[in-house]
Amino acid sequence: MKVLVLGAGINGLISAYFYDGTIIAPLLSLPKGPVYLYKSPETKKFLEELDIYRTEKEIKIGFLDESGWVSDKISKREWNNYEIKTKRARSRPEKFRYYNFDWKEMIIKLSRCADMVQDEIHRVDPAEMKVYGEKGTYKYDLLVSTIPATIFSELVGERFELEGTPIHFRTWRLESKHYLSYDYIYDINPSSDRLRITPYHYCQIEEHLGRPSHAYKIIGGKPLEYDNVKYIGRLAKWDRNSFISDEIKLLYREVEKC
Repeated sequence: MKVLVLGAGINGLISAYFYDGTIIAPLLSLPKGPVYLYKSPETKKFLEELDIYRTEKEIKIGFLDESGWVSDKISKREWNNYEIKTKRARSRPEKFRYYNFDWKEMIIKLSRCADMVQDEIHRVDPAEMKVYGEKGTYKYDLLVSTIPATIFSELVGERFELEGTPIHFRTWRLESKHYLSYDYIYDINPSSDRLRITPYHYCQIEEHLGRPSHAYKIIGGKPLEYDNVKYIGRLAKWDRNSFISDEIKLLYREVEKC
């Protein structure tokens, strides 16, 4: 079975690993921001297969108030106000345990396992099961899209009913070293335009399939379904509750079926 994977980001590399597929993308996309791999039996097995050293950690979440101080707890009223500020685009954060490891090492190992074709895709035809690129045409039995649904809809020439809030990234100097002890800080100050702060904040916007992409906080909607097309990843599925650990669990089940 010929499997093509659109996108060479984290989800694209993981999909190619499980499906033994060929990645088509103009370049390898490195993560630009905090990425967490939740602890689970499947993620543990995955890292063991790749022989990647890891440690366990618990995420630390803080809330920044009007005084500029970060606290560990927030009242229900304060969170309700924050939801209004973000147009209800965020779920209330919860503590979780995750694996801490070298993501660059994982990307290098996965990319060495993957068959990759460097090409910019212009069109996808689900009926003919073909992908049209600048350098060639590629036939598939199964297409795995890991690129944002907004871009995939352009490639298939159909409009997906997707709702999202654009997110803008910027960097600034932290006012206090106290901030550095947190993984995520939610700015609950109603007068601030900042939503969330991390010590790993970035300002570059990743490119998908050669086009500058906009970052979105997903609110609702979903991509159209096609025969022999699967979506892997939060932006591809347009599902804000989809995490890398969920995709790994799903992919293990899919491989077992095959």
